[in-house]
Amino acid sequence: MFTNRVADETAEFQAGADAAHAHQVGIVLAATEVETDQGADVSRTFIRAPKYTLGGSVSGTWVTGAYMRSYFGVTPTQAAATGYPIYRPGSGFKDVCLSLNANYLLSEQWSVVTAVGSPNQMPASSFLVYSF
Repeated sequence: MFTNRVADETAEFQAGADAAHAHQVGIVLAATEVETDQGADVSRTFIRAPKYTLGGSVSGTWVTGAYMRSYFGVTPTQAAATGYPIYRPGSGFKDVCLSLNANYLLSEQWSVVTAVGSPNQMPASSFLVYSF
């Protein structure tokens, strides 16, 4: 049982917008539409001990239908040229990520940081960190 439990929590919310102009050439389509996204990230430290911390985070990005169609949609022209079915996605979650992390202090300057996340992001990583 861990006695040094601290519930450090951070929350971050983001919103953005991009405007773009393009046109269709053959089967490639890009339209003049405003693309917007809104994201959220919540991080929490579950255990804080003198030599290590354990924590995690969850994040996601909600995007408009225009954004989804520009990256994931298949237009009638593209469908005719490729044989793929027409696909016109609406707004929704573009990505959701869950990660766990650990930080182990080797000395005052050196530590090892390890993170495990979603399979399509960075599934696992470890770093040797020197602090000045």
